[in-house]
Amino acid sequence: MRLCGATLVVCGDASQHDLRGQSGIDYLTYIINKYNISDTAIINFTPDDIVRSGIVKEFVLAFTEEEKQ
Repeated sequence: MRLCGATLVVCGDASQHDLRGQSGIDYLTYIINKYNISDTAIINFTPDDIVRSGIVKEFVLAFTEEEKQ
């Protein structure tokens, strides 16, 4: 069955994976870019896009900094 007018949204965080190697969301974006999948958009967010409480942003920034070390 084909759903006309349907929208598929896939959300993910490439930094949140428990396996070594490439994350599933990274692989998906790679496939979308490599094969130029039509009618797709990839939106990358940064800590500036966090609109929850300030403490959430602090944790995101702290974990991001920790991963760099």
